Order: sequence, then structure tokens, then C-alpha cells
Amino acid sequence: MKRYFIGIFPAAAMAAATLLPGCENENNVTGGKANISVPSQVALDDIAGDGEIRTFDVESDGYWSVIATGADGDAAPWISVEPAQGIGDGSVTLSFAKNPSNNVSRSGQVCVQLRDESKNVLLPVVQGAASYPTGFQPFVHLIEFAKGDIVNCVSGRVNEAKNAFLFNDGASIALTGAGDMTVAGLTADRYYIGVLRASGWDAENAAWTVAVPVTGELSGTLSFGFGMLTNSSSLCAVPRDWKVEWSADNATWHDIDAFYAWNGKNACPAESSVSEDKSVSFALLPNINADAYNHRQAVFTVPASAPLAKGSTLYVRVAKAGDTPVKGTAIDPSHIVRFTFGCCVSQFEKKAYHTTTMPVGEQVVLAQGFDDCLSGLDYMSDIGHLAYVTGAAYDAPEGWSVSGTVTASIGYVRLAAKGVLTTPALASLGTTPTDIVVSFKAVVRCSSTNAIDKKEITVQVAQGDGTVEAQPDMTGEFSKRDDCFAWRTFTVRVTGATASTRLAFSNTGQWFLDDVVVTK
Repeated sequence: MKRYFIGIFPAAAMAAATLLPGCENENNVTGGKANISVPSQVALDDIAGDGEIRTFDVESDGYWSVIATGADGDAAPWISVEPAQGIGDGSVTLSFAKNPSNNVSRSGQVCVQLRDESKNVLLPVVQGAASYPTGFQPFVHLIEFAKGDIVNCVSGRVNEAKNAFLFNDGASIALTGAGDMTVAGLTADRYYIGVLRASGWDAENAAWTVAVPVTGELSGTLSFGFGMLTNSSSLCAVPRDWKVEWSADNATWHDIDAFYAWNGKNACPAESSVSEDKSVSFALLPNINADAYNHRQAVFTVPASAPLAKGSTLYVRVAKAGDTPVKGTAIDPSHIVRFTFGCCVSQFEKKAYHTTTMPVGEQVVLAQGFDDCLSGLDYMSDIGHLAYVTGAAYDAPEGWSVSGTVTASIGYVRLAAKGVLTTPALASLGTTPTDIVVSFKAVVRCSSTNAIDKKEITVQVAQGDGTVEAQPDMTGEFSKRDDCFAWRTFTVRVTGATASTRLAFSNTGQWFLDDVVVTK
């Protein structure tokens, strides 16, 4: 965290001021004579793409406010200001959210002005691109239907031969050997998402084959993520054993290295036993839930000596590997296997996908980025939130404590409906009561379209001294499903905190929590 000083001085210093017009404030207060001086080292044109916190002091003899806007002149939700206004001397903290792009910077401005708008300081903001893993997002393909309309597909269509789903960008999921492919929507609270269905699995060469256009040279250890399950727990006389392979030309097929499967409520499965001769990759179980706990990952390696070229196609085939049924004594050609949601090809790395350079300095009391969490699937990725697979129980570091259900994710934690996460005592504060600012990132987990607005996350003083002034204002932040896959930054002020103070995060609904920072 960088700390700066900004002075707003009386008229005697007017000759030294720089006046930059253009800031606007709807809460005008007329009157007051002042000027503005900004030391040369105050700059916001080098904000880290992964997010950052900057703090500066304001010195004034009047009312002042701070406004953050984007390049379009509208309010910038990715820049949080605390406090947004004050009187006399004060301190302002700016929290910059992670840039959603890994190759494009973004810009805006922060305006510090007297509330009568007679003088102001305009600070240009430039945030660099973020460090997302190359290849993680570009190869996601979802079967997307508008809610209530499974005929008109957003992302593609089933071809006339009814043996392939053709995505708009050239990817496809083809059916070999089995019967006609049909489409179906899931329950009402899973809108935008559909599944492919097919029977006829008694055919000798029955398989799903996924073709994905390669958008850049591709090699290394990759993961093919997909969902597949029986049509129900009783109508499942379909093949039990399946083999996953990959190919660069749809002719020569290569074995995978490992396979991971989430069946039931197993949050972090161990590597499953791909048969020693590689003839079977996984066994299909009877359907457990139509839209959860069926995510699978096949891990394979494209050698660096023979990378897939940009513009080529990667093929992954999921083929039946025998005629032993999931249930019964023989394959029933009328029973259905479902290919759910879509598929995702990503780099296979055990790393946190949501990381932030945490602030340091004498003003920082506590900073926790949860970047040591490496379990489950990334909810923020398209495949992650569809699978609804959570991580293992969070192994809280020394001083932190957990009650209820708190699980680790890929660089953040999840608070279940009754989960509570409590910080260590804020030992660096000492015995003198001190006012602090608590900043954190959060996003509500959406599995339904109902009552999203009624879910909230709260901060309480769980132990020791201090009073929370007000809970974070989440009005309108999570009003629709699309809001539920982007981090928001919230702040809470606590007065009178001391070395004995411990803060607790609790919630209604289920929430993901990241980047907890306490400053004084």
C-alpha cells in the first residue's frame, strides 16, 4: 500500500495551486475559499493489474469529497473510496479491484475537491492488465439456452443430422454411433444452461467427441473438464466404463495421464485409478443429482516438441469402454446418457487463480489474501460455478478460527449459510482505542434466481474492543444472476479497536470472501 499527502490550503497559498476543472459532485455546499496543492509524487497511473490499495492524507480547512470515475466519466465500481467525504484533515483509502483483462489496461480518474467545487485535484488512474493464467478462460464452451427456450440456443445449435452440437465459434460436441442427439433445459433456477441427451449406447463405437479451435500455440499439461451422467438413478442401463483420449488430428488418439471425478459430495477427490493398461479412464455412477456433483477432469499432456498450432483443432473423445451396464445385465439402447453444460480445456495447475499483492506498511494492521487455498474448482470460471463443487474445509492459519462450514477454494474461501470466519486479535494496535477500516472482497453464490437481494455478509466485533459503525451497503449489488460472478469490494469502519479486537465475518446465504485488509 502506498501512502501520499494531498494538501487543500487556504487562499494565501493560491499561487502554488494547480486547478483542474471537470470534477462534479451532486452534494454541493456553497462558500469557502481554498486552494489545492499536490506533491509531485502523488500518482495513480501505475496501479497493479491484480489490484492494489493506496492511501493518502488530505489537509483542508473546509468540506471536501473524493469521486472515482472511469474512462467514460461514469462512476468506477472498481475503485472503492473510503471515506468519500470529510471536513478538515483526513485520510483516504483507495481500493482498486483486479482488472478482468489479462491484456488490456483500463483508466479513470480520482477527483479530490472542495464541496463547493471551487478548487480540485484531478488524479489520472491507469491500471495495468491482470495476471490470469494463459489458456484458462479461452477454451470454455457452454451449452447456453435462454430461460424457457431450449429451441433457440445462444451459443450454437444441434445440426440437421442430430449427431452434433455446433458452437458459434467453430467448436463442436459430436455423437458417434449412438442415436439422435436432443437438447434439454435444467430446472428453472439454472437458466441459460442446457444439456445434450443421447440413447443408443449399445453401438460398438459409441462416443462423444469434442472439437475445440486452438486460439494460440498450445502445449503442456492440460485439463479437459466436462459433465456426464445417466438420465436417472433407475434408467441407467448404459455403459459403466469409459475411456478419455485426445488427438491433434481426429485420427491418432493418445491416452490421458490422470482422471479426477466429483461424484456425490466429495469436494476434493483423489486421483482416480485410470486402469494400468489405460483401457478405462472412469466408471459412470447412477445419477445422483441432475445439475450438481458430476464434474470430471481428464488430465493429459501435449508435448512441447509437438505443440498444437494456432488455428488447428484439439479433439477429446469420451468413448464407451465395454458393455457392462451401470445397472442391469445388458445395455438398453433406449436409456440415455447426458453430456451436461459444456466443456472446458484449461491449463492444469495447482495454483490460486485469484491473487492480489497484499498491502504492507505501518498503517496495515492485517492483510489476508487466502492465496494458499488450492482446493475445489474455481467458482468464477464458467465450469466451476456450473459444477457447484466446493473445496475442502479451510485450514485456518494460526490466530484465525472457523465455526460452521468454511471451505477453501482457488485463492479465496467460501462461507456456507452458517459459516463464520474470525480474524486473529489485532495485536499491532496496542491498548489505545483506534479507528480502523476493514476492506474485503465478496461475491454471493447464486444457485437460484430467488431473493438474491436478501443475502448479505456482515462484519462483527467477535471479541475485545470496538464498535462497527455500519454494515456494508450491498443495495443493488447482487440483484440478478449475472452479478454473482464478479467480485465487489466493501468497507466497514470500526471505532475504538485495540489489540484485543477480533473481527468475525458471517452471512446469510452462501458467500465467497477474499482479500481481507484492515488499516488504521
